[in-house]
This record gives sequence, C-alpha cells and structure tokens, in this order.
Amino acid sequence: MVEASAARESIYQQFARVGKALASSKRLELIDVLAQGERTVEALAQAAALKITTASAHLQTMHQSGLVTNRKVGNRVYYRLAGTEVLDAFAAVQRVAHSQLAATERATREFLGDDEQAPVGRAELADILRTGPVVVVDVRGEEEFDAGHIDGALCLPFDRLTDHIGALPDDVEIVVYGRSAYCARPYAAVRLLRSKGKAARRLDGGLVEWLLERRPTIPTRA
Repeated sequence: MVEASAARESIYQQFARVGKALASSKRLELIDVLAQGERTVEALAQAAALKITTASAHLQTMHQSGLVTNRKVGNRVYYRLAGTEVLDAFAAVQRVAHSQLAATERATREFLGDDEQAPVGRAELADILRTGPVVVVDVRGEEEFDAGHIDGALCLPFDRLTDHIGALPDDVEIVVYGRSAYCARPYAAVRLLRSKGKAARRLDGGLVEWLLERRPTIPTRA
C-alpha cells in the first residue's frame, strides 16, 4: 500500500513539473511566440522583452519539463514547442483564467479595446477562402510569416502596413490576423484600414487559435 501511494505521488509530481513550468507569465508569453515557429534564444528574448540570460533560463526550465525541444546550429540554439499538446495546455490555462478570474477579461479589454465590427470566425474564414473573394493580411513579422501562415495570406507587417494600403482593394473584404487572440496589431490594423476606406475586419483569434483547431498553415521557407 505504501509503495502504491509513493507511485501515485510520483505521477502527480510529474504533473506538477509541467504546472510549475507554466506558472510564469513570461514562459506563457514564450509559448505564444513559439507557436509562430522555431526561434533562436536571441529572437525569443527580444520578442518577450527579456535579457538573453533570463530568456535562456526560462527556456531551460521549459525544456526540462518537456514543453520545448532545442537544436544547436553553430553558436545559436533554436527552440520550438515540443508538440501540439503544449499549445492545448496553454489554451486550457487561458480558458480557466477567463472563466474564473474576472480580472482577465478586464485586462484583455483594457489592452485590446473594442471591435468596431464583429470579427470573422475561423470557420467562416475557411469557407470564404474556398469560395472567395477575400484578402487575408498577416500583420506579424516576416520571420513568423515565413515559418507558417494561412494559405493565401499577404505578409504585411504592421509597421509597414501604411506603405501598402493603396495597393489593397476597396471592393473586397480584408481579414487581418496576428499571433493570437491577445495580439493588439490586428485591432490597430483594422482601425487604420477602415480609416482609409477599406472594408476590414479582424480574424477572431490569431494563428494560435487557428492552429488549436488543427487548421492548416503553409511555410514560406522549407
């Protein structure tokens, strides 16, 4: 009986290792970034506004708990999510926070603001992509776009969007997406596009939510 109890405790200790690795706002942010594709330690540090040494320590904790894998190329270390289960766990944390912590909803509204137009659902966009016409704009960075994007999307990073607005059609709906449901760029991009007379809406969620539904993406690079 004692041996069985110890074995059961060992199981929960392994669960706790994963839970402990997730119990950091910065490590959750790193998962959000890594969902976009493989990145170097330096790129992850920049994306999460961390010192390289701090980012490396977080990534080592995540690696030890099985959340990420890595590979070394020359002097650089590249990290990627260990599997889709990691993204599922990330989404589960978000769902619990939204359903049980009122502060989560308040913080989200304060950060993102409100939509002027109802967002386009992911299933709706998948249907429109088959029947057309629609212009899908990805406002993430080029590296993230190259790692994987919705088929047919245009790569227009938000900081360069203004330069390309004139090339976008006036008579076709434009659907904008970013990293995830907590990415502010699509909200700002839609407001900018609509101020210039474009029929623009954001995708409900971003690439993370698209991937969570096991919807396909394509890479630009091999």
